[in-house]
Amino acid sequence: MGGFRFASASSVEVEIEGKVYSVNWGDPSIQQRVLDFSLQLMGTKLSDIDGEMLPWISEQIHSYIAELLGEQAEAEVFADRSPNLMEELRLFTYIQEQISKNKQLAELEAALGRYAVGATK
Repeated sequence: MGGFRFASASSVEVEIEGKVYSVNWGDPSIQQRVLDFSLQLMGTKLSDIDGEMLPWISEQIHSYIAELLGEQAEAEVFADRSPNLMEELRLFTYIQEQISKNKQLAELEAALGRYAVGATK
């Protein structure tokens, strides 16, 4: 009988400055955080960004990374670095790309699509 088996791993590995960190992609709060932060950034128009918003974006990226990788990992990643919003955005983009490449994410989206209201078989 080929019953149900839990996946052996539901994490996504990201390599930052030669060190590998793990994102527990199976955690619904992590998935929600990724979605919320992505929507916040996507909803921000470049014309709306002012000098006060730039530090906020940087803080959000640091918070996002702390939530995904853990506070200790976030501290390691940014240790001895001067604030650099462009590099922080590049890191955010890299992590997003690694999560998007994850096979389990595609499986989750496919499973949710099968059971969505109004979905056809």
